[in-house]
Amino acid sequence: MNKLTFIFLLISLVWLASILVYLTRNQGGEGATGGGPTTSPATLPTKEVFHCEHIDAVYTWVNGSDPIHIEKRTQRSGNSRYSQPGNNRFRDLMGLKYSLRSLKKYAPWIRRVHVVADDQYPSWFDTNNDEINFIFHRDYFPNVEDVPTFNSNGIEANFFNLPDDQVADCFIYFNDDIFVGSPIEPKDFWDPVYGQAIYKSSWTAPQSKEKQQNIWHASVAYTNELLNREWEVDNSNRHYASHGANFFNKKIFKDMQQLLPEEFKATARHPFRTAQDVQVPFLYLQMVQRYYATFTPRAINHYALIQDDLSKMKVEYKKILDRRPKTVCLNDGLSVDNPNQEVIDELYIMFETFFPEKPSWEL
Repeated sequence: MNKLTFIFLLISLVWLASILVYLTRNQGGEGATGGGPTTSPATLPTKEVFHCEHIDAVYTWVNGSDPIHIEKRTQRSGNSRYSQPGNNRFRDLMGLKYSLRSLKKYAPWIRRVHVVADDQYPSWFDTNNDEINFIFHRDYFPNVEDVPTFNSNGIEANFFNLPDDQVADCFIYFNDDIFVGSPIEPKDFWDPVYGQAIYKSSWTAPQSKEKQQNIWHASVAYTNELLNREWEVDNSNRHYASHGANFFNKKIFKDMQQLLPEEFKATARHPFRTAQDVQVPFLYLQMVQRYYATFTPRAINHYALIQDDLSKMKVEYKKILDRRPKTVCLNDGLSVDNPNQEVIDELYIMFETFFPEKPSWEL
């Protein structure tokens, strides 16, 4: 072997080693922390990668303390066979206010922010400001007789009909109890080469009657049965979507609606949640995995239940402030009628510590 050949082989080995290091660093697993696709750049996806020209954010929000809203809810419950859920399903803990601040701080690349609501604006919102776009249920529900609605499943089931001239095809979906705790990037949700990032819960579609007694779990089981029927399989191992920010594509929503048109209409008709609702994030996760390119990044969401135990919640709030997860879901588990006000006060202190800057859309 001459000297020139030896140098060429040495350079080639160094180049191959650098490629292996790159691939190793860009691999991740469910439940880890951080970002980056698990799909190796050496193995391109075989399924279709949908295109995202823009990425928007869409919130669902309600002020359940509004007397008009309470009256609507009472009338709707009284005129139906459905039981009305507890007040904590609709309680406003000012999550939207601080979540919008978090997007401005940590996701300035989002093209436009939309809030889906029932003819309501927050008391702190300047309606003369056009930076935040409000879309009311009556403006996008195909059947106006289905409103007013108090069923988040029905609200989400009609996302396929969000106005194309307002909402981008690709959007990140937030409930108002989810906020951003540190910078997020488009690649946390979608990659132009590898497709959509998917975040799975460890839970799989419930089969036991005990789990199905809970309406939310029962609706997942029901949706799973619908998929088994349509796809002619018997699969009880489909995972829930992670309880955090969800990335959605309107084309896939239209595919979902076309797959289960009658079930989507029935879900939209239900004024409150039922066990026979289509569970939209669960269905979307199954559809996107079946038909489109996906990858599994490291987990970015932190989930916690707000409880009346003050000492426990102080520890939780401090943990969130110290760790700064990319996204945080703080689900309202406070007492329905007598929540611990000190826990709520500490929540606001944490929010103000995170996001003290007042944006232009606040009064």
